[in-house]
Amino acid sequence: MNKTTEKIIQSKNEEELLTWLMNFSSHLPTIGKAFGVTPSEIASLNELIKSVKDDIRKGVSTEESKVEKKGSMLKFVYNYIERIEAHPGYKADEHGKAFGFVG
Repeated sequence: MNKTTEKIIQSKNEEELLTWLMNFSSHLPTIGKAFGVTPSEIASLNELIKSVKDDIRKGVSTEESKVEKKGSMLKFVYNYIERIEAHPGYKADEHGKAFGFVG
């Protein structure tokens, strides 16, 4: 993943990050699948996003565990982004914009 993509994601506040994550996950069943993301990986990522969303919106975790879970989730997401960007069919102007990792 390039530094610009990482900067775009890390600069978001929690609500913006949740919006971005929901957009990202909404494109995984179509665009992500075309780049090799499996249905079980999509399900795992969506569960993780839901868990982080619940923590942020409902305040069900301590601040420390929320930060830890958010960090783990972002590492997970970064791995998918790197895989997608490395695919020979990836086009930043088309796929990167749809996923929201091209500003």
